[in-house]
Amino acid sequence: MSKSITTEGRIFARQVGREVKRRELIGASAISNGNEREFWPAAKWIIGRLDADTSPVKRVACLQAVAARLRAVPDHDRGAFVDIVRFDGKRSCELMFTTLVADGHPMEAMTGREEGVTAQCHYFKVGRTGLDFNVGVVTAYASAHALGRLCERGRRPVEIDYGIAFVGLCGRAGVFLSTDKRLWRAEINIALNDDLVATGSTKVAGQGEVTSTFFDCRTVLPRDACDGEQIAQADAFGQVLEGKSTVAAIPFLARPNDFVLDTLKR
Repeated sequence: MSKSITTEGRIFARQVGREVKRRELIGASAISNGNEREFWPAAKWIIGRLDADTSPVKRVACLQAVAARLRAVPDHDRGAFVDIVRFDGKRSCELMFTTLVADGHPMEAMTGREEGVTAQCHYFKVGRTGLDFNVGVVTAYASAHALGRLCERGRRPVEIDYGIAFVGLCGRAGVFLSTDKRLWRAEINIALNDDLVATGSTKVAGQGEVTSTFFDCRTVLPRDACDGEQIAQADAFGQVLEGKSTVAAIPFLARPNDFVLDTLKR
């Protein structure tokens, strides 16, 4: 296999990044009812509204409106995806959505070293006793290298929408990984289809007492380039994403060194 990304792969990665940025403007505007143009300020806008509306009924109505606006965004413009939405009457609800942002690697030591797309999770819960939220949690990062390999190694031409869906899938995988501490420092392989496997590892970042885990997708491999253990893990993870199995069934593989880990050591 070639060691360098082809021109076609590099162009595809840049196109995905530009499309993610275009969709961020639309999604942030939907979340914030036209008040913000980026996802992070939009998530903080929700917090501000919930803090201002101390009534549980008004808070639930606010999150209902956010969910409705996000769902009204056409598929071809969607850069924010509703993952969980539960409304139990007028005084309690849960809303979780994922946003995609084209930027650098989430770890500070990697600033300026590479580009990619980050998936972040935003969670809000309103109850009769108060408000709970957790915003800006990184669940996955797909490097430009991984996006380029996705373009190169598929048997069929890869559309931009598929690149965005790929990052969304990595984000979902990261949410599952965060629930099993056994996999917090593991190699991760995920079957994308019969031909390709997304591969990388979990990274753990801490801030104060809060620890977050995310799937750091480094590349995409042809299935026939993976060994038996990688394929077994990739297929097991594929079953989890399809709702046919649990995270406990994903085999553990020792995390190998990669560019990110080597940079952190230096």
